[in-house]
Amino acid sequence: MPSDLDAAVRRWITPVLIGIGSAAIIVMALGLIIAFAVLANQKVGGIDNKIDTLLTGVFSAVLPIFATWVGTVIAFYFTTANFKQAADIARG
Repeated sequence: MPSDLDAAVRRWITPVLIGIGSAAIIVMALGLIIAFAVLANQKVGGIDNKIDTLLTGVFSAVLPIFATWVGTVIAFYFTTANFKQAADIARG
């Protein structure tokens, strides 16, 4: 049976981690947009496609990591609540 401290931690950890994950995604997206805008305005021959590919690759690699992290926290939070409710019902 989870203690009151455990329940309190579960109540605040989900919104905090969702907020941190969302902020990280926003910061990463803005950083990539700014980096692309700065690098796209520079007239360097032959690396435009490489810059676009690099920024797209970084964004495509990091975004799912943050999304998975946030999804795991949400699943942990709701699974625990469902398990507790099912256990209470089973006890009668």
